[in-house]
Amino acid sequence: MKKSLFLSLMVFAFSCSSLDKLIVQYSPDVEIQSAEIVYQNFGKMTIRYTIKIVNKLSYPVNVKPITVSVEAAGGKSSQEIPAFTLASKEVKILTSETAMDVDNTFRNGREFTATINGRAIFEMEKIDQIKWQGKKETTKQFSLEKASRTPAYPIFAIDAVELVSVDYLGASLNVKAGLMNEYSWQYDMLSSSFRVSSGNYSLAEENAAKPVVEKKGSLTLVTFPVRIHFLPLGQSLANFFKNENIRIKLDYSQKIKIDGQIHEYSSSKEKDLTLPELPSIRLVKANPSISSLDEIQMEVVLALKNHSVSPLEMNYPGYNFFLNDQIAVSGNSATKISIPPLSEKEVTLKNNISLSGVYTGMSASGGPVRVKLQAKSGNINGKIPSFTLPYENTWEVEKPSLPGVRFSSFQYQSHSLYPPSVRFILQLEVENKNNFPVTVDTISGSLSFQKTILSSFVAQKTKIYPKEKKTLSIPVTITRKDILSNLDSLKKASMDQFSAQGNIVLQAAGMPLKISWPQR
Repeated sequence: MKKSLFLSLMVFAFSCSSLDKLIVQYSPDVEIQSAEIVYQNFGKMTIRYTIKIVNKLSYPVNVKPITVSVEAAGGKSSQEIPAFTLASKEVKILTSETAMDVDNTFRNGREFTATINGRAIFEMEKIDQIKWQGKKETTKQFSLEKASRTPAYPIFAIDAVELVSVDYLGASLNVKAGLMNEYSWQYDMLSSSFRVSSGNYSLAEENAAKPVVEKKGSLTLVTFPVRIHFLPLGQSLANFFKNENIRIKLDYSQKIKIDGQIHEYSSSKEKDLTLPELPSIRLVKANPSISSLDEIQMEVVLALKNHSVSPLEMNYPGYNFFLNDQIAVSGNSATKISIPPLSEKEVTLKNNISLSGVYTGMSASGGPVRVKLQAKSGNINGKIPSFTLPYENTWEVEKPSLPGVRFSSFQYQSHSLYPPSVRFILQLEVENKNNFPVTVDTISGSLSFQKTILSSFVAQKTKIYPKEKKTLSIPVTITRKDILSNLDSLKKASMDQFSAQGNIVLQAAGMPLKISWPQR
């Protein structure tokens, strides 16, 4: 009897052990599929995890509350997932979050290992054809260790500097900066500042317009329009532009506030700028002309060139005309000259230069005079009054020729016994070599025979046309006591025994001019 009871207990124990193994074998599989940080600030962390449960049976399985504990970054938390029923062959995905207090030093990309441990209890009534009285429970443990890091703070850096334009006053740039915010931090922009420098030069800058913000996922691209001014250089603009190329450095700093703490970022970028050639003046044409004995008409056309890509405004050139190194006339104007980008604008300097003072010692053959122009413009866009753009040139202008007088012939006309006198016709050749007419007020002189003065004469006002050789017939009456006795000698004398000389009076440069003839 005792032996039979022992054997029965042994069979029962074996049967229970086999059933438990079957229950464990066929109970649902459970595992942690993934874990990630979904929020982290100073001293706080939330971890999201996903549990996968698979029912391999064709019968429902009851799942009692699942307990889960999480340890990460010096913090711990635990939670319970409410009970539920798994349908036959069901695959269930459970996603849950747990929040915890963590070590405050775990932040901004610090690495840590998250450990998740869990326990699930399954309640089963049968396995296929195997049935038992009541309900059987089985417990399964699951865990996951995952290396991770806390989210990094936003990273800010200048990505590129694009040149929009450069002119004589400064440069317009687009500074492109990138803000990488992998974790979508909420932050406040407190301040930002640029500093632009170039070697020994400290340049002024301003934000020309509001930044343009473009978001691409976790990357925020910000374009800052920046205007750099060349004015506060402490030296002349001309010397600055002799460098032709300069390298500028942009230093950017920014302060942002994340979760109550202020963080400062800084970034630098260099950019090479090709400076435009300074404005220039060139001669288009010069037309000096003379149409009288009074003055030279000067017409000089200059072209002011703008070598930059921006409009340019400059003063109308002020100028001096010099005649033989003496200032003859000056000109100025308050007019402004506007020159489109990469273009020229022509200006005409036109004035009459008096020839007074140049006739001293002048011969009828004329000769050149020097006309010099000194001009200058400047004051770029009304903002650089110290900048001047000079121009100088010299021309030789043939001054007008004064009329030339030559004794041509001497012819007998008649004589009178009482009172004793002889009438002759004196012929003078007057030549105008100019391209304009000349009016002579008087031509006076004396007639001599064998160096003895016979008589004086005067010819009144006469006009001589351009390039004309004009013969003047002047009646001369000689009244000398011995003239009749010498009449035959005078008639028979050759022309080389006679001579004539005198003065010409005319108006030149607004004043009477007296010159002697014949000119030698």
